[in-house]
Amino acid sequence: GEKVKQEAKEALESTAAYLQQQKAEYQKKAESQFQDLDQKIADLKSKAETMTGEAKAKLEEQMAQLQEQQQAVQEKLKDLQNKTGEAWEAAKPQLDAAMENLKQAYDKAVSETK
Repeated sequence: GEKVKQEAKEALESTAAYLQQQKAEYQKKAESQFQDLDQKIADLKSKAETMTGEAKAKLEEQMAQLQEQQQAVQEKLKDLQNKTGEAWEAAKPQLDAAMENLKQAYDKAVSETK
């Protein structure tokens, strides 16, 4: 009986450690993607400042949407740090979707500069 209990406890601990590692890797990857996009958005903002007329107005509109998406991703990243287990698993797709929305908003804004 005791050996089985010990093995079960060890299995649970290694599963928890594995999940923690998965979470850390996912979080690191998501933050890295976000920082990359953040830099691209900053570059785009600089570009917008040099534009004029209708092109500038269109891009500024896109930038406003981009910033909203950025905030959504930032909040979800922060939120994810505080979640564990099933709550973390449930939060992942929300962050993925927010990140995808941000990428699409960025691509749309970039297309306005061409």
